[in-house]
Amino acid sequence: MKYNEYQNIYKQLIEKRKIVLTAHASPDGDTIGSCLALYHYLI
Repeated sequence: MKYNEYQNIYKQLIEKRKIVLTAHASPDGDTIGSCLALYHYLI
C-alpha cells in the first residue's frame, strides 16, 4: 500500500466512533489473539 492509502485508512478510523472487527468461521487461537491485539491497538 502507498503512504496516502494508509493516511486515508487512519483518517477514516479516527473519524468513527464504532468499528467492527471480523474473523473467519471457526476462529483458532491466532485469529482471536490477532483480533484482540488489533482491538487494543485501536482503542
